[in-house]
Formats: sequence, C-alpha cells, structure tokens
Amino acid sequence: MYEGGSFIRNGMLAIFDYELDYGNHLMNYINRKSKLSFQTSSFSNIDSLLEYAAENPIDILLIGEDGEKELDTLRDKAKNIYILTKGQDREYSSYPCIYKFQSANKIVMNILEYYLEDSNNKMGLIKTTSNSKKVICTLSLDERSKKNLVSLALSNYYGLSYKTLYVNLEFFSQLSFLELGESPGFSELLYYIKQKNQNLMIKLNSMIHHCNHFDLIPPASHYQDLLEMTEEDIEFFLQCLLDYSDYDVIVFDATFTGNNILSLFHFCDSIYITLENDFIARENRDAFYKQLREGEENEILNKIEEVIFSLDEKITTEDFDSLDMLLEGPIHDYVEGLLRTVV
Repeated sequence: MYEGGSFIRNGMLAIFDYELDYGNHLMNYINRKSKLSFQTSSFSNIDSLLEYAAENPIDILLIGEDGEKELDTLRDKAKNIYILTKGQDREYSSYPCIYKFQSANKIVMNILEYYLEDSNNKMGLIKTTSNSKKVICTLSLDERSKKNLVSLALSNYYGLSYKTLYVNLEFFSQLSFLELGESPGFSELLYYIKQKNQNLMIKLNSMIHHCNHFDLIPPASHYQDLLEMTEEDIEFFLQCLLDYSDYDVIVFDATFTGNNILSLFHFCDSIYITLENDFIARENRDAFYKQLREGEENEILNKIEEVIFSLDEKITTEDFDSLDMLLEGPIHDYVEGLLRTVV
C-alpha cells in the first residue's frame, strides 16, 4: 500500500450571478462533488464580490449573463473570466462562454477545457494527506484471455467500497460498448505526462468518465503513443496519481511493452495475469516467469496472482454490449467467482 490521501483544493473560483439559488447550487456541486481543485464561493452582490476579491486572488470568475454590465469593474479582479450564458449560441468577443443550464458536471468540464487552453494557467500541485492507496494491474499473455472482463470487474468490485480509477493501457482497446464517443483519451493525457506539466491532474480530471461504481480514462487513440511511453513517463504519472489524486484504488489494464510496464509493476500491490486453462497459455506464462527470474524481478513475481478461465466457459466480449450486462448477471457472477479466490 502507498500512503496517499484526500484531495486538497489550492485555487480560488468565484461565481457572480444575480440568481442566488443557481450560484449556490453550482458552488456546492464544485466544492463537494467535482474534481476541480478550486475552493469556490458564490456572490449575487457586486460589492460583496469586490470586497472578497480585494483579499483573495481569484483564479476563475464565472459571471452570469445578466451581470455583464459589471465586466468593466471586474475584468482585473480575476485571472480568467468565463460568461455563464442563458443561450447556447451566445458569444462574447473577449470571454469564453459556458451554457449555464446544462448539467453541473458539463459546466465543470467546460471550465477545465477553457482553463487548460491558456498556457499561462499553472495550478501548483499539493500533496494529499495520509490515506492508503492500492495499485493493481491486469496483464494478458494471450489474446484469448478475457483480461478486460477481469480489470473492469476488479474496478467495479473495489468501486463499491473505495474511490476507484480504471486506466486502460491496451494497444487496441475493446471498450466500444462503454460508449465513450470521441472523448479525449490517454494519448492526450500522455502529452501532459511527457511535458511534466503542472496541470496534469487538472487535465486528467477533465477527461474522467464515471461508469457504474468507478471512474475511467478513455484509452489511447493509437498504439504508437503507448510504445513511446517511457519508464520515466510511467513513474511520473504514477507518482502524481499517488501523491495528488483522491483515488483509493487504481486499476491498470495493460499490454506488456517492456521496461515501461515493468516500472508500473514495481508500483503495484497486486498483478493479475489472466490465462486460458490450456497448454499454450501455460507455456506463455512459464516463459514470462522465466524471463522475470532471469532479470532478478522476484519482487514482481511475488505480486502475481493467476486468474484462469476454463475452456468450457464460452464467455466473450461478444456476450454483452453494455457495462450493465458485464457487471450484472452470469458474466459478473462468473468473474467475481474467479476473483474471490485471489482478491
């Protein structure tokens, strides 16, 4: 287990909207439920906002459309100003616009997108306080082994009790049934990792999708991006997740690509290798273990648990077309039964 902990907010966001209930509702969502690393306050009175701004540097100011007449007064009171509009097509020449009547989660995503577009915005990282964190990896040595079933079932299993993140590091992901659309994925996040960008965690939070009982980052858009991921990249990303995120459990669904994945294994508490119960699978496994022993990777070998699927079981990814079908019914029961012996 790694010592990590709860998320700490280290920026200031202010909402100025004459609709007091609206501003308070959005403020409460950001402070309690969202992944924005900003402490948020709400104002419906311009004098109260100006008094607050005199004592507190504001990183982001959201101004309701009806308050645009105060822009001249407020333009130097915040580093970033975004307009909350009543119509989806309203545009301001100088300020980004966010449709105020969409879901609070989408508003947060829009805020993050605009914030990250400006290279001058830098959000310093603050370490989280103590709380144990668990890192898990699933690996397949055989394309037939249904690794996705295990990694997603693990994520859901831990997500029932702990805040859990699923990270897919496969060359060719089989997650189309999750209906993630054209969402930015790990390829885009990897750019921030390679740059060691201070806004890495903000970028990650802007990409998160919530599925059932866990969060996930959409997979890479091209296998070449994963091949270019170095040991240093893996270590930086893992250290950021462990030091600065509020996740209790992080599940990696990996393709073995060499030393970079070995680096990931060193961070892991548990490594689950999925196997078919036949001669070919056992030969692949034995060859892998032999190479680990030759490389004196006994620490990694001691973390490995095997999840063996019987050839008699006809469960494949074609047996379901939604996350609910995976996490409920016979598929869920079968995978949970396998995991019960090793988790």
